[in-house]
Amino acid sequence: GVIADAALFGYLEANLNACLTLEPDAVSRIVADSAACKARVVSVDEREGGLRATLNFGHTAGHAVEKAVGYRRLRHGEAVSIGMVVAARIGVRLGMTPAPVAERIEALLVRAGLPVRVPAGLEPAGLVASTAYDKKALDGAARWVIATDIGHVEYGVSVPPDIVETALRELGASA
Repeated sequence: GVIADAALFGYLEANLNACLTLEPDAVSRIVADSAACKARVVSVDEREGGLRATLNFGHTAGHAVEKAVGYRRLRHGEAVSIGMVVAARIGVRLGMTPAPVAERIEALLVRAGLPVRVPAGLEPAGLVASTAYDKKALDGAARWVIATDIGHVEYGVSVPPDIVETALRELGASA
């Protein structure tokens, strides 16, 4: 389903420097549009059982990375940035995320100065095991939010552990 305005993503791509230097017009636009998007989702689903879960794009792997580094080495947003790239790579492997979409997500995060690689020394199987404790997990297995296009996701996706591990290894996790 639609969770965000693809136009906002495009605006960020085109105006990232203005956003990062906190130009008032740019900040007003991204804050207002982001808040409106979240308000639309929350008004439809006040609990996290359905559509609202889509707001957690990047959080499944992000929380696992945060936990593994002890919540000190990364800010929450940095961990979610890594998690978004992990989810995008998983989506490509599942045939759900077109490669150009994954590339756009990663490129914008890199341009914003956010991390997109798993910190050194984190073991893939341990990170996968940690996702089972995610609040969206069902029966001990993570449920992923996977982008199908810019502004569109599927949520509640079950992903085989080997696909998660492969994506994590691609991004720097190692045994």
